[in-house]
Amino acid sequence: MAWGLNRASITIFGPTPVNRVYETPINKVISSSSMVDHYKLNKEDFSIQEIDPARIITMARGLLDA
Repeated sequence: MAWGLNRASITIFGPTPVNRVYETPINKVISSSSMVDHYKLNKEDFSIQEIDPARIITMARGLLDA
């Protein structure tokens, strides 16, 4: 929705294919290091918890300063 409204956003992915989002200069993506099988998602993979919150904050500050 943010992309469609031309609003800055950060989309956070765990074991989900990142290609489901179109990244732009103001619409960013952060993903976990999981290997993603596009045909069979691993519902036991909680790797999204491994994403460092500081990485998200840094990206958010960059979007706000732009």
